[in-house]
Amino acid sequence: MTQQQIETARDIVAALEADQDLADEVAKLVVNRHLQILPDKFGELIHLNRINHEAFVQAITDTNRFIQTLVDHLNSQQNQLDSIKTDTVELTAEVTAAVAGLDKAANELNTLKTAVQNLQRELQPVTARLTDMETRVNRLDGVRGATYENKVSRNIAGILGERMDLVRITNHRSTIQGISTDIEEQILTATRAGRISRPEAVRLTNADLICQAEYFSTGAKIAIVGEVAINLDRNDLERAVDRADILSRVVSAETKPILVGVTARPTLREEAQEAGAELITYPE
Repeated sequence: MTQQQIETARDIVAALEADQDLADEVAKLVVNRHLQILPDKFGELIHLNRINHEAFVQAITDTNRFIQTLVDHLNSQQNQLDSIKTDTVELTAEVTAAVAGLDKAANELNTLKTAVQNLQRELQPVTARLTDMETRVNRLDGVRGATYENKVSRNIAGILGERMDLVRITNHRSTIQGISTDIEEQILTATRAGRISRPEAVRLTNADLICQAEYFSTGAKIAIVGEVAINLDRNDLERAVDRADILSRVVSAETKPILVGVTARPTLREEAQEAGAELITYPE
């Protein structure tokens, strides 16, 4: 056998190709070595396959659980969606019915509006006649009130003498002639002196009654300012009290507000007493 120097893998291959016996011996050595480690390799392979199989089964199990959870969730969502669809259908029906009701109401309202307009047109002549009648009644009431006020003014001496025990009564206010010069001068003097203002002077001269008198029993002087109306109310009392306060700053005497009328509000007499006023009922 020729000896060859072996330095590289190529040298090994060349030596094996040159010597068949050597090649066979080397092959036997390689095969024997692999047969010796084959059981260990096979065991490792079986163990590896078992591990991979268990992992694979666990992965499949986890996947099945996830899929089942997802299916359950989807079913729940589907049930909710079905419920929403049902509610939507019911709500749509209710809205449709409500719209129909509104349309009906709008039609009825238009019909009613038309009926009211027609009625207004029909009532226009009646309204005109009522307005005319009201104007006539107001005129009659004005004439009636003026007539009653004039009657009271003419008879004020007898009224005050009988009801308040007064004498020497001077009536400074006449429905026809107006306010007397004497009391007018006293009002002007008080205004110039600043005891009353000009608006107060105007309110006083607009009183229905302004009288000066004496008490029969004592001879003490008294000034009277009053309101006359067929139907007396709270406004008449307030005006009389206000003008009595003004008159008290015009004359040097006791002043008293009075009310003269045919009828009075039920509580007015008590209110007049509390305000220091005299309420006298006198027939029309």
